[in-house]
Amino acid sequence: MLKKLALLIVFFAILPVASAQEISNPEAVSYLHAEVTRSGSVYLFDSSPFQTARELVVTLTVPQNTTRQTSFIKSVTGPDRYYVTEDAWGNKVVNMYWEIPELKKRLYYTLVSDVEVSDRDVTARNVKFPVTDFTKATTGIAQATFDTTYGLDDMQRSFRLTEWVHKNIKYDNEAKSFSESAIWTFQNRKGACDEFSNLLVSMLRVLGYEPRYVVGYAYSENWGQHGWVEVDFNGRTVSLDPTWLESPVDSTHIKVAELPDSNLTEHVEVKGGQITIDWNKNEPEIKVLSHKESPKINIGATLIPENSSSDSYSLLSTEFSSPNCILTNVQIKGCTMPSGNFLSIPKSNQTLAFCGSQKAYWFLKTPETEGGMVYTCPVIIYGAGAEKSVPVTVGPEPGKRMGTSVKSQNVFTPGQVFELESVTENSGYATGAATVYVFFGGSVQSKDFTLKPGESASIKWTLKAPSSPGSQDLVVFSSSGEMVSRNITVIQQRHVQIQNISAPDKASAKKDLTINITVKAITGFSGIANITIGDYSDTKGIFLGPSESKTFQITYTPQSPGAKIMSVTVFSDNRQYEDGWWGTLDVQNQKQWWDDLLEWLQGIVDSIIRAFTGGG
Repeated sequence: MLKKLALLIVFFAILPVASAQEISNPEAVSYLHAEVTRSGSVYLFDSSPFQTARELVVTLTVPQNTTRQTSFIKSVTGPDRYYVTEDAWGNKVVNMYWEIPELKKRLYYTLVSDVEVSDRDVTARNVKFPVTDFTKATTGIAQATFDTTYGLDDMQRSFRLTEWVHKNIKYDNEAKSFSESAIWTFQNRKGACDEFSNLLVSMLRVLGYEPRYVVGYAYSENWGQHGWVEVDFNGRTVSLDPTWLESPVDSTHIKVAELPDSNLTEHVEVKGGQITIDWNKNEPEIKVLSHKESPKINIGATLIPENSSSDSYSLLSTEFSSPNCILTNVQIKGCTMPSGNFLSIPKSNQTLAFCGSQKAYWFLKTPETEGGMVYTCPVIIYGAGAEKSVPVTVGPEPGKRMGTSVKSQNVFTPGQVFELESVTENSGYATGAATVYVFFGGSVQSKDFTLKPGESASIKWTLKAPSSPGSQDLVVFSSSGEMVSRNITVIQQRHVQIQNISAPDKASAKKDLTINITVKAITGFSGIANITIGDYSDTKGIFLGPSESKTFQITYTPQSPGAKIMSVTVFSDNRQYEDGWWGTLDVQNQKQWWDDLLEWLQGIVDSIIRAFTGGG
């Protein structure tokens, strides 16, 4: 009798121990040389005295070889022999064999790998992984994806979705003991690296990309098993870590496997009779042999004005540059006093997502200081392994200075162009120069001017409301130390909606199917509907009067079996996103006449069996 007993262990259930060599800044690690040790034991015991075990096999994943990472097995102790093979997804695995394992005796094993990881580009593998229950999307996920990435290129889309997952999903330590789907994560808005990565894979798939889940080890405050995402663009692989908001991932990320989702398992099996397996896997040990730390970005900073005055605002203008495309979180900290922070920094964290360079701005509020006293407070900017210190000098408040006021509406419709007016007046006794800045919707405008005593300058700024509803801050800053902040609200009036989509859940390859799409206008509407099904795409023009509806008919012939992503998005003539729908079409091979015959014969056999056995 051959009995195969498999024990599936979820990969993230175990946490490795910390490295002996200290890493001061993980995101700055550009090179890592480490030793990874996997160890454990298996105990076999029979349920009767007549059982024997003939072969025991333990299968473990090991660090992979890529253009960024090299790995080799240094030693394997315990089994009679071992082989290195590949799993169903092309990942290198180690199969350890015991020819005739003893019962009621613990069998130990140790597997040691040598790994080097460096900061290099990775050539695209162009491997397609299937959609699974862990990564399939819903209409809600699809709409959030389209709303977040409208008008962006491939790299910015991936960065924006990574940022969306990082900011909208709350990290939950309790989630480390299980793995949930993208749908669950989107609905519950919490999870750990499994859930963050499954949702990001799902959102990238909505846009037609071929992402995959990556499982491995990474270092934060200590070593731990971790998951992130990879996707291919323009012949190279882009790594995205939605949990830690990082791209490319630093060299403490040791890749163990690429998978369709977080559902990675390792297994043990034994041939023989009714044998029970007790598998004990020790915590993987990661020993850092050597590493190098170097920042991913360069930081330049300018303080406006150079010397701040008491009870005023300063603008810290920063520019970040890198030869690579970078996604990271940048933070700023000022000095502290016994009573608390010396400077008030309303927004101390910002996300950088750029290729080449990007500017970022921070507003610093100085406190009221004692007359005649001058203070110097260092402000530190750090992110992506880099750090820069800028001294902020705060002196007495001048007698009279320029003042800036702002006039504007604060409620708009999506995409509406509006005008803002700022007025700066010199109420001092001497001619002064000033620069006024307007910050809104991620863009910055500025204008320089000089005013004599008593003069004022009125500037009209042309701005555009965001294309989606919500609220956003508009800030006007003057180099003389004034800041005016106003909340802009965008309200949405729906012009058209997708009323009905008649599409099957399943279809046959090489066989035509018809899809009906009905849209209805609430007000008069002119725009387009984009329809995509797998590699197929089509565009339909929409011209509707108030309350008018129209049905479009699409004929689609799937060429190959598999899950096909279907999406319908409606845009107005000015490219404003109006509505969207998303679904999946399961395409199977077309049935032949002998398939029907076999089903008919199977039905007869089942009827005969039920007649003789008395089954209903």
